[in-house]
Amino acid sequence: MLDMTKVGEQLALLRKEKGYTQEALAEFINISPQAISKWENGHSLPETSLLPVLAKKLGCSIDNILMPGELQILDAIYTDGFAKFDVTQKLNRLVESRRFSITIGDEALLEVSNKERIWFVLIKYKITQGIYYTYAREGEYLYIDTDKKELEMVGKEKSLKIIDAYYGNSEAICNVMHKINHYDFFNWSKYNVNDETFPSNPATSKKEYLSIIYINNKGINLTVCEENESIAYSSDRKRLYRVPVVADKKIIEGIEALGFGEKMDCTWAGALTIALKSLGADTTYEKVMGASGACYRIAFHPIWDYSSGDGLVAYDYATPGYKAFGYKHIHADRVPKEHREDERNCIIKDLNKNIPVLAINLRFAPEWGVITGYEQQGKTLLCRTYYDKEIIDSEFSGNDRYLPANNWPFIISHFKEKISTPTDRENLINSLKVLIDCNNKKENKCGYVMGYEAYRTWSAALKNSKLFSQNGKNNEDFIRRLDVNYYCMMSLADARRCAYEYIKDSAKLFTGQTREKLIQLSDIYNEIYEYINELYDKLPCAKNIDKTKARNIWTDGLRHEQANIFDKVLVLEKNAEGKAKEILILVKKERDQLKPELLEPKIIRKKGIVVSGICGDGNQTAKLWHEYEQLEKSNPLMNKVDDFGYEVRLYDMAGKCECHVGACVDKSETQPGYSSIVLPDNILYAVFDIYPIEGYESQNKFIDNWLEKNKYKYEQYKLDGMYFAVEYYGERFKGNNDPESVVEIWIPITKKPQYK
Repeated sequence: MLDMTKVGEQLALLRKEKGYTQEALAEFINISPQAISKWENGHSLPETSLLPVLAKKLGCSIDNILMPGELQILDAIYTDGFAKFDVTQKLNRLVESRRFSITIGDEALLEVSNKERIWFVLIKYKITQGIYYTYAREGEYLYIDTDKKELEMVGKEKSLKIIDAYYGNSEAICNVMHKINHYDFFNWSKYNVNDETFPSNPATSKKEYLSIIYINNKGINLTVCEENESIAYSSDRKRLYRVPVVADKKIIEGIEALGFGEKMDCTWAGALTIALKSLGADTTYEKVMGASGACYRIAFHPIWDYSSGDGLVAYDYATPGYKAFGYKHIHADRVPKEHREDERNCIIKDLNKNIPVLAINLRFAPEWGVITGYEQQGKTLLCRTYYDKEIIDSEFSGNDRYLPANNWPFIISHFKEKISTPTDRENLINSLKVLIDCNNKKENKCGYVMGYEAYRTWSAALKNSKLFSQNGKNNEDFIRRLDVNYYCMMSLADARRCAYEYIKDSAKLFTGQTREKLIQLSDIYNEIYEYINELYDKLPCAKNIDKTKARNIWTDGLRHEQANIFDKVLVLEKNAEGKAKEILILVKKERDQLKPELLEPKIIRKKGIVVSGICGDGNQTAKLWHEYEQLEKSNPLMNKVDDFGYEVRLYDMAGKCECHVGACVDKSETQPGYSSIVLPDNILYAVFDIYPIEGYESQNKFIDNWLEKNKYKYEQYKLDGMYFAVEYYGERFKGNNDPESVVEIWIPITKKPQYK
């Protein structure tokens, strides 16, 4: 019999070894993060149908998940320092009971095309005593058993430890660990590879390589460089990296110019657009804005901050934006000076591959631009920004000149790796999901409000006459608010124009009712754009007015007019969300070819369930869930059986509903401060699936019809004379706005005597 606790521990171990969060793994196999948590805590096992895809993602066999042995190869990489191959599964198949052995070579691992360099296998393995590391060079024999404790990871605060080093190639190789030890005596920060430091072997005329194997707080590593290059320590001496021979300069030709007033006013989306084009993508600014969801953005800060107009200040549009064009990305955020050279080398590495790098605050102001090249071996970074035009026009001819960056950027965004590119239809569907999500975000990021709340906060601020009255206040505050308002309105108008154009263009990808609703949605955004743009044309910009007369230009009347427009637009924005939900439902039904009614329910038997949480009026469930979440934060529920949500609804004869919301807990104790309800033990439930995006009451008629049709066999079970139902927010629940999200409705039933 399978041990759920051991399987859970194994899943947690394998997931962490691959570097996945519970959320990332859940997204890949299309379940909820709560399901992963439930598995890892030993409360349930993965469904059989999920095991093959789970094993593939975790790089192991199904047996390795369900029946972990005493010796496990957790990670095995076959590498020459330039190319690498994951051979974990292949080596795990060679584990026999408590031992493993192999001679490293093509036959045992895999055949590689480039045999010029020296190949190694780096292994991380687990035995009863703990997790250890080992390695072997090609041609060597490697043996591990459950009593063999080899290399251990160094502590987080400690420097790396070099454990072996070789110089040569596939023709001739020698161990140079004695030289590394000698150079370390003088505390070298870099190993320069030349004929003096690492003399060439007379047996070969081919290029030679220095290969250093070391262990740090991340595990075992291999760093390789070729002759005349270097291997250097990171500033904290916890990592080694290759320092290639850097050209004096590198320029990626043909990257387009940027500038405000060119219908590309979101600087992040503008920078991403020209970067994608340089990488060969056939795209437009409007498509980038739409596919990322940035066309639905609105953010506002009560202190009237210019950054409210930034594309990423309040919401992560970057992840869907890069993903829409087949890329992952990585942000280097506020790199400290001691790590700056590491980051500079990463930028140089990308540029040398003709991959541009996005960054913010390259010149004059914190707006996004593109690093397009370097000079002086990377000491000078060249770029495109929104502040180039005036200098180019006055000092240079043509648009091909890249200007040097004045600042070290505080956020740097790299194209990380190529992934499968979604279709345009898939991007539109993902875009609509972002529309719903970003408008309903409750949490504030660094004080910025977004979505519907941004409209309300901004509108209230415009109506607050105290903010704009003179009363001895510095006129600079008034001018700043005037200017922030202007640029935020510019950003808003630009975004809604893109929403209109992107959705209108995407409607051509669909047919029938879906296309009609997409056209209706684009019309809503066109109406929003016209409202915003008409008002924007009336607004003053600080650089274009006599600042001493600013109060006579940006008047109470104009501010109240803007606030009133926001009230109208807010209604339209909510209509747009409703239309987006309708489209997602249609797309789901079209894709899954669902009938408008549900299939027959499952009949399950449940042992007694205790739900602990908050009890109250069944007509105010949103309020009850909010109260429960606040209670959980201040007084965490310690005896939860799982992390899923339960909602128990009881109905009296008058139709009044009492509701209990919370989590399933251990029967043995009830935590003070919580209200609990105990459900009957060992009864049957008819389980109906509903899709929240269609409405929680969308299948009530079908449920009633089923109960009526089957009343000869079943009758509803009553609790203390009251009908009840359970809403179960399990592993398939992904929120109210995801078309794939499912909530289970459990109707308690009992078989009539003749059918028992």
